[in-house]
Amino acid sequence: MTVQDQKDLVEAVAAWLRFEVLCKHDDFLSEDILAYPLSLFFANRRYSLEPERPYPNLKPPEGRGRRQAVDYAFLAPRTRQLTGFMELKFAPDTKYLLGDVVRLWELAGDRYLLLATVRPLNNDYWQRVSKFLPMEVGVPRQFGEDEVPDLKKQHDEWLKLLRAPMSRRVRRKRQYKARLVALHKPPSPNDPDRATVALWQIFDWEKKRDDDEVSMQRVTEAPQATNAG
Repeated sequence: MTVQDQKDLVEAVAAWLRFEVLCKHDDFLSEDILAYPLSLFFANRRYSLEPERPYPNLKPPEGRGRRQAVDYAFLAPRTRQLTGFMELKFAPDTKYLLGDVVRLWELAGDRYLLLATVRPLNNDYWQRVSKFLPMEVGVPRQFGEDEVPDLKKQHDEWLKLLRAPMSRRVRRKRQYKARLVALHKPPSPNDPDRATVALWQIFDWEKKRDDDEVSMQRVTEAPQATNAG
């Protein structure tokens, strides 16, 4: 996505949520229903969304289980080539947000995490989020397992499901970088605009090679891409 597309996406989802609240549809809002405004937003842009795309490189599920899937994949309109991924969460517990960060980090291309809700999110919630995602718009921040206690555990659990890790660098220390692309929050607690929408982009940790990292070729079903747009 372009920078403008990223900002417009956040405002479009926030506007749709406010419309639904004014229509008294609060109780019907969910992560699944957010597929509707997302499909409208991307319909006339230079790429399309594919929902529930199975994660590349996963081991076959045991028994009759369904392969785990990323919420949305970005596809180039003509070639249908994978160019990026997006995970969506509707007011989740923060531990599920970190799980999405871990899974996005192990993918190729542009990677986004979209949080959307009309529920009040207090300062304590944002404090917990800030431990593994930046809260200052436009300022990238690096995170590692020293700052995020559950990062190593969640990453190890995810690696067990993969045929091979897809990270460009496999380190003894798990590290990634994230940037808050855009944020829409209610002007005040009593404002009719109750929508909170945040969009983060996840990156590999850009760092020179050192003694505790081993370079390896990225393994993925899709070629590396720079932009979803």
